[in-house]
Amino acid sequence: MRRGLSSRRELLKGAIGFPILAIVPEINTSIVPGARLPIEQTDTPRIQRAIDQADASGGGTVYLPAGRYISGTLRLRSRVTLWLGNGATLVMSGDSTEFLPPEKFAYDTKANFATSNFHVALIVGDGLEHVSIVGDGEIDCGYTRSGGPKPIALRRCSNVLVRDITIRNSPSYNISLLGCEFVTLDNVTIRNGLSDGIDPDCCRHVRISNCFVESYDDAIVLKASGALGERKATEYVTVENCILRTASVYFKCGTESCGDFRHIAISNCVFEGWHGDAAWKPWARLLHGGRRGAFEYRRLQYRNEPRWNAIYGAARQP
Repeated sequence: MRRGLSSRRELLKGAIGFPILAIVPEINTSIVPGARLPIEQTDTPRIQRAIDQADASGGGTVYLPAGRYISGTLRLRSRVTLWLGNGATLVMSGDSTEFLPPEKFAYDTKANFATSNFHVALIVGDGLEHVSIVGDGEIDCGYTRSGGPKPIALRRCSNVLVRDITIRNSPSYNISLLGCEFVTLDNVTIRNGLSDGIDPDCCRHVRISNCFVESYDDAIVLKASGALGERKATEYVTVENCILRTASVYFKCGTESCGDFRHIAISNCVFEGWHGDAAWKPWARLLHGGRRGAFEYRRLQYRNEPRWNAIYGAARQP
């Protein structure tokens, strides 16, 4: 093992109190960096093994240094951090069998497939606590049209941190959150999103800050859908210091919503029109479905936009 990497691990171990598990590209002259065992077609098994090993140790960090890693569904665990190092690219596998099968529900979710399904995704977490996805690396989904797995799908998770990563070419919601609480999304970059950027649904205590979101569909959408099988509100959400660049709606509360929206604040954001190949809709919707309470918005800037309309009320789903 290289001395520099070993020293860095020891330093980090002392800083965060957990062991560092590194996914190091194997050196093989006949295979490009990132090589895997002959029986493994992608990097999914070895990354998942490291996540499970960290979980078995009571928590830790799985570190991906510079290199390309092709992966299907990775299941996060509580108290585990997935760290994408500078120069690391986690590439979404093009093989559908690498992903979990779609979920079947015994109740009416009152929502579409993308909103309600949290299995068809690259990084999946369900019922977890203290989970993080961080680093200067990238997730590249490699899609050129919408319809496919989500990059990040977290349901009923608490104390969630997503920081500094870049997500590119996503065919579905880039960061999809359902029934989560105490969530921090900071300094996240989303480029060429082919669907929604960030979708907190039935979530509480969510902070979105310093993000750049570029999407053909809505940039940030707060929802209160029936995807959990019960009616829940989305509340205590702040969005600040973000650049939202979209061919659709910059910021919206609603869509497929039956629950309420309370204590929502958006400030110091720039809304930038992005033509792309999609329809250009120059407005922000502050409510579309559900009921609102305690909304605050201030210091918003608009670029390449002729006007801004705020829609305060619309039909609420039963």
